[in-house]
Order: sequence, then C-alpha cells, then structure tokens
Amino acid sequence: MRVQQRIREANGCAEVLQTDLSRPEQVDALFRKAECAFGAIDILVNNAGIGLGATVLETRTQDLRLLFEVNFFALHSLCRQALADMGKRRRGIIVNVTSAAARSGCPRVSAYSASKGAVHAYTQSLRLEAAPLGVSVVECLPISVRTGFFENVRGKKYLPSGVVQTPQKVAKTLLRALSQKNPPAEVLPFKPIRIAFVLEALIPQLFYLFSRRMLLHDEDYTLVPVSGGETHGNEG
Repeated sequence: MRVQQRIREANGCAEVLQTDLSRPEQVDALFRKAECAFGAIDILVNNAGIGLGATVLETRTQDLRLLFEVNFFALHSLCRQALADMGKRRRGIIVNVTSAAARSGCPRVSAYSASKGAVHAYTQSLRLEAAPLGVSVVECLPISVRTGFFENVRGKKYLPSGVVQTPQKVAKTLLRALSQKNPPAEVLPFKPIRIAFVLEALIPQLFYLFSRRMLLHDEDYTLVPVSGGETHGNEG
C-alpha cells in the first residue's frame, strides 16, 4: 500500500489487487482483474514467492506442495494468460524472477531450490514458445536480497550469507534490461554469480566440493526456530 501511495503522489497510476497465490481460483482471476484496472498488459513480472527452511528429512509433503503452488503453479497460470493475450497483440514481456538457487540447489532449502529450478526450466521452454508470437521472456536470477523474505519463510528461519543486495539494485538492473529493444534472456543483478554457474556446468564435482565447504560450514548459514506467520508476497 505504501508503494501505491508513493506512485500516486508522483502522479502515477497504481492499483493493489490482493491475491492469495496458494488459491488457484484467485490466481486464475487475477490477470483479468488487472486488465480491467489497467487495460492491456504489456509487462508481467512474476516476483511473488515463499521459502521453507528445512532439510530434506524435515520437509513435509504438504509444505512442498504449498511452495510449488505459490512459486510454480501460480506463475504458470499467469504466464499462460499473459502469453495468450500478448500473443494476439504480437508484443509484450514476461519476467520470471527466480533465484541463483534455481541454477544450483542449496542445503536446507531443497524445496525452495526445487521450485525455483522448475521455474528456470519452465522459463526456458516458455521463451522458445513465446518468441514466434512476438513476446519476450526474461529470467531474473538474483542472489539474496534485503527484503522481509527471510523473516517470513515457513519452517525454520534461515539467514543469508555473503553478498546481500538491495531491492533497489535488483529493480534498476531489471529496468535497464527491459528498456532494451531486445531484452536479454537472463538478468543477473550480481554478475559474478555467472562464474559459479559456469563452474557448476563445466566441473560439477569441484563446484560441489566448494559449495559444501562454503555452505555447510558457514556459521551464518544456519537454521533457527522462527515464530510468526507466513507470506505469499515478494521474495528475496
């Protein structure tokens, strides 16, 4: 609501359409509600998601299903509706915000990594199918971002380690990419992460050993009990 107020104070147009992304019937109705509020949608940014702090042995099936419902199935519904509409007009951009974890799973957040990995593969397929329709598909892969995401994960709270970026940095990087005539397939707000992606692809065993040393023995990368509710909102 604060963002909506700031946009309006700057003479912009903004509407908030509250939606529970774990409820398919609400997700299916969201795109049409947005069209009624704004008219034709030119850019869709799928940035909502939830996390789960749990090892594989601690992960319950119902929690895994919830993560996929919000992080993957809701995104699929919105992408499908957007592509159908944008394809008819032969223009538009779909942005799926995943995570560096989509390219390399992290310990103690296997469910989150799996859901983002699914979105990564899905986005690659979507990009190829959307291109003949004149629609661009962009994947944004941020590292940890300083938002309320980590305070609102389900299960046990997990703390980010290493470099943590601001949401402003991620937003500016994404805006620069979307302003290009031909938006890139991937946007990396933290460009050095590309080195990790290359190492994982070329020398997976070495990458595994390095990751195990960095993550499993990192004192900051811990799981601690957390109280409070959950969020189905923007992620970090």
